[in-house]
Amino acid sequence: MLIGDPDERARFLMQFRPGDAKFYLQDTEIVGSREFLEAMKARDITPFKRRTALNESMEDPGHLYSGIVPRGTPVCIESGRVSLYDGQGGRTGQMTVWTTRADVEMADPGTQGSLEYGGQNVGYFKTGQPIGAGVYVLAELKPPLGYVRSKPVAIEVYSDQTTYYADGDMYAKVAAVRYQEGLPDE
Repeated sequence: MLIGDPDERARFLMQFRPGDAKFYLQDTEIVGSREFLEAMKARDITPFKRRTALNESMEDPGHLYSGIVPRGTPVCIESGRVSLYDGQGGRTGQMTVWTTRADVEMADPGTQGSLEYGGQNVGYFKTGQPIGAGVYVLAELKPPLGYVRSKPVAIEVYSDQTTYYADGDMYAKVAAVRYQEGLPDE
């Protein structure tokens, strides 16, 4: 049994439903590029030795590595990665993000009933192409100079709602507001 604590197991079973993001329930070894493992906050990253008769250099670009991601990391696979490209087709890994803090009316997190005004991070980002419904993991490939890399954050995008897991915490699921109109043009 992966969740030994009965209180946590009950909390987990009450929160997660089919279609929700999946999380590693224990520290887990995964395989991918060094860039991917670093973005997933893996530790003990080492070259992954494939069982093959070919003699491959461990320093080749794109070579596989293995690392341990901590319990609570959202599950994703590198081959499903959505990359952003510049006008010439080069991968930039950059996206346009607008964020700010506003005093907005929002549901009380304890009761989800009454509305109160409070400080809320607001903003949005644009992708180079539309994304379909499903679960995505937003992982920071390269933090700005002087900043620490953030935890990977699971985001659920469906026709009826969009949710995310605040600060990468698998128990901190938050409904996101989806803006339909009024976004500035670039």
